[in-house]
Amino acid sequence: MITTSVAALRSALAATTLIDHVRPPLPVLGGLLIQTEDGTTTLTAYDFDACITVTLPGTTTGPDERFVVGHFALAKLVKTRRGSAKALADVPATITDHGDRATVSLGDMTAELMTLPVDDWPAMPAQVPADWGVDRLEFARGVRAAAVAVAVERDDTLPVLRGIDLRADGRDLVLQSTDRYRAVSTRVHIYADLTRGSEPTGLVPGRLLAKLLSKTSYPHAAIGLSVDPRGEGWASVRSGPLVATLRLIPGTLPRIAAFVPRESETTVTVARGAFAALLSVAATERRDTPVYVRPDVDSLSVAATETATATPIRADGHGRFTPIPFNARYLSDALNTLQGKSVTLHIAPGRRIAALVPEGTPLSIDAAHLHMIVPIQPRP
Repeated sequence: MITTSVAALRSALAATTLIDHVRPPLPVLGGLLIQTEDGTTTLTAYDFDACITVTLPGTTTGPDERFVVGHFALAKLVKTRRGSAKALADVPATITDHGDRATVSLGDMTAELMTLPVDDWPAMPAQVPADWGVDRLEFARGVRAAAVAVAVERDDTLPVLRGIDLRADGRDLVLQSTDRYRAVSTRVHIYADLTRGSEPTGLVPGRLLAKLLSKTSYPHAAIGLSVDPRGEGWASVRSGPLVATLRLIPGTLPRIAAFVPRESETTVTVARGAFAALLSVAATERRDTPVYVRPDVDSLSVAATETATATPIRADGHGRFTPIPFNARYLSDALNTLQGKSVTLHIAPGRRIAALVPEGTPLSIDAAHLHMIVPIQPRP
């Protein structure tokens, strides 16, 4: 019998249910593998592309066990036990395996779930040794800024663009992504380099990685990459009780460095919050609407059309001053993910590329954070 709290079980299931259990590649993978060994209980979800394991706090009694219960059914059952995490931390949860069924008790609520044949559970990928130790919160912010909230492609027919390029550069872990219309590069400090001189790189599934990092409160994370002789690669993420192994996306991300403007036709520095506020006023109809950014020597305004009136804010501008059309959502995402109170907007000659960096940061692929957007191009 496994004994823990409802809060701990709910937290563990929040991570394991990131793996889609509605249409599993094998029937048994619609279940959750529960294992006890030497008094430790783990919950594992797997779908051949990702394996997520969470160690459950609590106690176990009796011999070591290994059984599979319906993942969706257990998660739905736990959700019905309402209450805050603090309140549910005092509510006991037990799971007892009876062979063909399992009994789940959540305080005064009891239910029985059918078990799945544990012998059908396939072999899982070996855990990848850690290559880098990072601050989890810093890494999570970097992943959200570099990949999930902005520049990871959603189209399944372009798998390479659905990943984050992950590589080390000195004492920084560099994260890059692009969806063809924008590209982002950001850096996270490495506090522990465990690579022993190797230089692993890989394309990690961006959206799943970001969601994983929000499912643990542990302050540190260990990241690892590995490619076997057949060319199949895996990434690992370890943070406290959470261990995830993710299949790397085959292929190579386009070289983002090649698109960084070498010179600027227009440069304007402005308060980030004020710029974002102007943008939200101009894009009142929908987030994807075009907006026109109007830089000037000492001001900047944003309007819904090229000729509409707009209230300017203070700015420091240089170069050619003409209205520049942007997709409002792309520009909003960039402003929301950049760090610092002020940002500098660089417009390349011909207005083919716009790049945003925190004020005082050089326009370079080596910047701590670089966000590039393709402005809306006029029709020929």
